Amino acid sequence: MEMQAKLSIDELCAAHENEDIHTEWVTSLALTLFDRAYERAKLKESDRAVLEAATRLHDVGYQSRPDDHVREGVRIVLARGVAGISKAELPYVTGIMLLHSGQYEAFMKDDLFPSIDDMRRVKRLGAMLRLADALDYGHVQNAHIVDANHNDAGLSMVVKTGGHDAFLQKAEAKADLWRSAMGFDIELRSSSTRRGAMYAGLVRKRDGTLDAARRLLFYQYRSIQLQIPGARGRTASKTLLEIRVAIRRYRDLLKLFGGTLECTSARQIMETLGSVNRELGTFRDIEVLSKYLKADNLVTGCAQDPAWESYCDLVHTGRDHALASLPATLDGKRFRETLLEIAKLMRIEIPALMRKRKSKPVRVLLAKNLHQIVDKILDQQRALKTGDPKRMHKLRGLCRRASYWAELAIPIFGADARQLSSRLKRLTDTLGILHDHDVALQRFAQERNAPQSLHEFIRDRRCDALNAFEGEWKTLCRENFLAKITKSFEKALNGD
Repeated sequence: MEMQAKLSIDELCAAHENEDIHTEWVTSLALTLFDRAYERAKLKESDRAVLEAATRLHDVGYQSRPDDHVREGVRIVLARGVAGISKAELPYVTGIMLLHSGQYEAFMKDDLFPSIDDMRRVKRLGAMLRLADALDYGHVQNAHIVDANHNDAGLSMVVKTGGHDAFLQKAEAKADLWRSAMGFDIELRSSSTRRGAMYAGLVRKRDGTLDAARRLLFYQYRSIQLQIPGARGRTASKTLLEIRVAIRRYRDLLKLFGGTLECTSARQIMETLGSVNRELGTFRDIEVLSKYLKADNLVTGCAQDPAWESYCDLVHTGRDHALASLPATLDGKRFRETLLEIAKLMRIEIPALMRKRKSKPVRVLLAKNLHQIVDKILDQQRALKTGDPKRMHKLRGLCRRASYWAELAIPIFGADARQLSSRLKRLTDTLGILHDHDVALQRFAQERNAPQSLHEFIRDRRCDALNAFEGEWKTLCRENFLAKITKSFEKALNGD
């Protein structure tokens, strides 16, 4: 039987459609860690090549088995071997690969974990890969090791993240193997003294549309994931809000990049996430109502109503039951499968498109879509005179989406996009208050036990919210402001 020739690392990555953008960044970070720490870790210079091979290949199994990519990658390497890696060194490469993800103790007990003479060596090199991979947890290539110095306790490292320090916290958690295996500690410090704009460093003028879509979608996806642990206990209410916002932002990104991603699973994901957010909306609605009833001015106005106390007890009890079931929804099969499909879009489908074709500059896409959506918003002016709840809610959706798009355009269009986002956000927030009043009034109309005084109070507050909306609308529609914004977009579309 003729043996297959070993493939080089580049050939293995190409054959299995590896996410090279991520693994090459992680490799750079891992080798920087090695260069700064190998002597103190009692490793040899020759170990650098072993670490590099393991890091380049650590995600090579993702395209074949996204749900079990760590083991699948090792199976691929064992089946074909790696050109340039000896038979003696191959177990170290696969051992290091197995330590990069999840609970490393479990992988060390896995049947695929090799029998190795120098366990200290594989664990120390594995710790470097594990930490480097976590530094690019967002898959946005924004982490830079800008300084690293040794002290009595260990290695003190300064990382530049562009203000996105939530990902640095993830790296802190995945420094667990380092602290267990290295024999000296590691300190991770951010170079940022304050948080920058949300999309700082993620959107750049010269970026192509596909690359921008990949990074922005991944950033928002990680924002969803980072919130899920907070769905239990006292933070459930805040977590619910943050998850729903992150899902809305993700869907609005899919709408922005829809034409670019038309041959992918983006449309199906958008529909599924819309369904998920509607389900989460039932939790949110009762949470909003519960907070409503605790407002001091509302209590003062309605407390004398004989039906008030029993109605409040009913709503608060329903709220507690609803939030208690939230973790089951977020841990359920449907939500987990949706997150996996999202990951496949960003790690497999979009990189595949990037290999096939170049895309237009993202600044052109942003300018075109912002121009169009602002025009859509202004077209609503006549319809808004009635204050119809359905029309106002539709306008809220448009304003919210435009606000998100303008926010991510700030790194490109600067002050003009920042001002547009700010005005649209204020308008969206005002419409949100108006919508909460409309939802409450609709609910009260269907509930016989809702106090009449509550109806009257909310109707008065709705009038106040409508007046506030009219003020914000006039601010948005000022001619000199809109002319300035339009000119900025037109310059981008003309290539200036």
